[in-house]
Amino acid sequence: MIGVDWKAIVTFKKPDVGKKYPKLYLQTSDEFDEPALGMQWGWNHNPDSAKWSLTERKGFLRLKTSGLTSNLVMARNTLTQRPFAKRNQEMATTATIKMDIDHMKDGDIAGLAVFQDPYAYIGVKQMHGRKYIIMVNDGKTVDSAFTHTSTIYLRTEANNATKKATFGYSTENSVFKPLGDALNMRFNLKIFTGNKFCVFNYATEKNGGRVDIDWFRTE
Repeated sequence: MIGVDWKAIVTFKKPDVGKKYPKLYLQTSDEFDEPALGMQWGWNHNPDSAKWSLTERKGFLRLKTSGLTSNLVMARNTLTQRPFAKRNQEMATTATIKMDIDHMKDGDIAGLAVFQDPYAYIGVKQMHGRKYIIMVNDGKTVDSAFTHTSTIYLRTEANNATKKATFGYSTENSVFKPLGDALNMRFNLKIFTGNKFCVFNYATEKNGGRVDIDWFRTE
């Protein structure tokens, strides 16, 4: 039998384990200082182990392009984790990344997403040697802005109460400019059980590009 009277258990008395232990919280933020990924991460597809690294540049997650694809859904080496929030929590769960974009190739797209069906992301796309910050919602580019910096900060805020996620960017990690519109998040089982944050880098024209993610932080 599953649960009680075929219903999931929302609360349950903690068993007596013989002594008291300090509270532990599941890890979410990651400075990428360790030689292995934290337990909170999971790949969307089977990863190409030759195209990502935590050791090639110490303190960074390096994501190299792996194959060509036209959209995020089929991109290799898309790294995901589940956002944590209390039921009906009014405040948004915020995820921010710091990303070095100096070695992207034309056609590369890298960034931060709220991933499900539908999905949305804020990212950097290189075209003709120039880099543009783009916001894509349900597969369509909604807004864009030119950037000349080699480092960019990308942010998303996912609100469990409103079922909406918004996106913004910054060049100095202080004031974040909103970009695009809100994703109407849906809970379904098409990709995952619910939505996930994810970081990604994929090629649409040629391989050989890379980005280095300094950190991923949640609030």
